[in-house]
Amino acid sequence: MNANQFQARMSPNSITTQCACASHEFNGKRLFIVDTPGFLDTNITSHDIQQEVAKSYQMTALPGPHAFLLVLEPTRFTAQEKEAVEYLSKIFGTQAVNHTIIIFTHDDEFVRNGSTIEQYLDELEPDDSLKRLIEQCGKRYLSVNNKCTVAEKQTTVEALLHMITEMVDKNNGQVYRTDEFNAVAEVIKIQISEGTYNPYVLLPKTEEIVIEGFLRRTVGRKNAC
Repeated sequence: MNANQFQARMSPNSITTQCACASHEFNGKRLFIVDTPGFLDTNITSHDIQQEVAKSYQMTALPGPHAFLLVLEPTRFTAQEKEAVEYLSKIFGTQAVNHTIIIFTHDDEFVRNGSTIEQYLDELEPDDSLKRLIEQCGKRYLSVNNKCTVAEKQTTVEALLHMITEMVDKNNGQVYRTDEFNAVAEVIKIQISEGTYNPYVLLPKTEEIVIEGFLRRTVGRKNAC
């Protein structure tokens, strides 16, 4: 996996519009990462969002996701981003927050100003929505320097893997499962046994399982045409 595996640049809209996945060997561990679209981007139609949600399930159903990484810029925690956090539970289930780690970007801005993310968070009001989110996620967060060296990136990834390991241990070593994940996993097992499975092609049965549950939990989302 290289730096260009997933798209990333400054933009008022989501850069990722389709699910993308990549694997990478790191310190003897095989990492499999799925990058999902911004699910509240009004430039993406509801139909496309549903398709990408279904794809994300199919890409991760076996064995199941160990962690959800919620990427935020701390100083720009807007009302829409707050809604996106709530949307996470609607997409993946109410217990997804117990498997979520917040990744704060632009730690270099704090360094440049002689501050830290911890100082910034300490100055927030007790009822601040960002502070409440951190509490919901068991105070699991990591701040990433967007301009760090290769060595610093290595240290950051090591810290993230350690955090994931601790979180998985706290969850009794279990990957995240829901009825939808279990149902999709069974569909995939059948396809594998028949020798017809292609992980990059959305199966009609996966679409049916996931979108039915997704729509049930997300009634009221405004369509984008």
